Amino acid sequence: MSVQVIIEILQKQSEVYERLIQLADEKTPMLVRNDVQQLNAIMLQERKLVKRAEELEVSRFTHTNIFFSNMRSHYRLGKLSDLIKAVTNADEKVALTQYHRLLTDLLAELKRKNELNQQLIQQSLSFLDYSIGLLVEDPSENYIYKNPMSTGYGQTTYSKYDRRR
Repeated sequence: MSVQVIIEILQKQSEVYERLIQLADEKTPMLVRNDVQQLNAIMLQERKLVKRAEELEVSRFTHTNIFFSNMRSHYRLGKLSDLIKAVTNADEKVALTQYHRLLTDLLAELKRKNELNQQLIQQSLSFLDYSIGLLVEDPSENYIYKNPMSTGYGQTTYSKYDRRR
């Protein structure tokens, strides 16, 4: 079992993560503009890429375990860092180390961008909640003082959207 197969899988994983980062970048202005149609299209692409990333991770894990089984090694977790330690070929070790760093950096960047987008979504939801709260206020709460002797005292006014009707 050659480590080259694992290196190829790592290369494909890095391509998938780079594309996910691009989609996260594309998603940010869509969130700001509240372009739901484009967001749905991006999210569909993301789902496909995440599924592909999961398949590649399972494949990498499987091939790593096969490599360790062939070596009769005590490493059984399929971790890339363990594979780097176990490989004896210098070129393969360098390639694995480079992909390990690259994937770590890509995943950190993807996490950062997704956290930013999550914050934008939270802010948008908070604003919507606030806006709905303004439109659907409780008519029994009268914040403006009225003279009890004036006409219309005690009559409730209703907002545009009355949840009791």
